[in-house]
Amino acid sequence: MINKNEQVEIFDEEETLTLAADDGNEYTFVQVACVEKDGEFFALLEPADEKQAEEEGLYVFKILNYDDPDADWEVEPVEDEELANEVYDMFFEVYSAECDGDCAACEAECDEKK
Repeated sequence: MINKNEQVEIFDEEETLTLAADDGNEYTFVQVACVEKDGEFFALLEPADEKQAEEEGLYVFKILNYDDPDADWEVEPVEDEELANEVYDMFFEVYSAECDGDCAACEAECDEKK
């Protein structure tokens, strides 16, 4: 049996990343989690702007050079919707399990929230 807690790292500290797109534009994200699936690593990022984050939610990026800890991440967006959903589901399962039950202070959108 696979231990999902070992495959999903949720970041408590808010760390921002700036990604440069091929068109030269830069986008700033907050790092939410890192997920390992089938030997590949993915970053779940949300826009650093709170309003934009509420509207757009999380993005899933594949980390292309995860095996080089000294290098800046090289990432590409996951365009396969099924894969993105699988990675997100792995994250959300662990995130939900870590919930302390204080829904008033929680920002997650889950079924238990009233």
